[in-house]
Amino acid sequence: MSTIFMAPGWFYGYDIFFEVFFLIISLIIALLAFKVYKNTGQKLARYFGYGFLLLTIAFLIQAVSNLFVVTKINAQLCAVVQLSSVATIDAIGTYLYMSFMIMGIVTILFVSLKSNTMRTLWLLYTASLIAIFLSKNPIYAFYLLASIYLAFITGHFIAHYLKNKDMKTLLVALAFLFLWFGTFHFLISVNHEVFYVIGYILQFIAFILILSNWILLRK
Repeated sequence: MSTIFMAPGWFYGYDIFFEVFFLIISLIIALLAFKVYKNTGQKLARYFGYGFLLLTIAFLIQAVSNLFVVTKINAQLCAVVQLSSVATIDAIGTYLYMSFMIMGIVTILFVSLKSNTMRTLWLLYTASLIAIFLSKNPIYAFYLLASIYLAFITGHFIAHYLKNKDMKTLLVALAFLFLWFGTFHFLISVNHEVFYVIGYILQFIAFILILSNWILLRK
């Protein structure tokens, strides 16, 4: 069940490096958003921070889960908690990763919709999690939903850039565009390992762009 088993053997370990990088950048963005909320009182900035904080937790879970697989630590954990197989640990990690990741993306989507209705956010949470957990192919359902949500988020920032012609907005739009490409590639990676690696590279480019935007905001 673990997403690491979609990766080619030579990529084991490298994906953990990417995930640690992703979680660091996500955490920086979350803290920056919370700082903006503290200074301005903008609720959408706070939700934006919550969204990236959820992404941080998701990347942390994925990195730890993949580390267990690579180092075979999970085999020892199974003996301690008396679980039936190593695959159980991997499945738990994958479901936790998908849950926090889709909630993070949904929260960012909620911000892009500029909605102040909490019922909308909880409705999106509930519908997304039910769709993933009840699907016959949870990983495919997860990446499909994530691709749809990221497409809407990307469209929002592109429209915002076309209206204001602001370079910072363009960087964010490009970042989410690369995140969309990376997520969509994971839909194909189930049968083609090379697309799994391409997905990570595209996400890496996306987070580099997000980091660049953060640097510009600091100036």
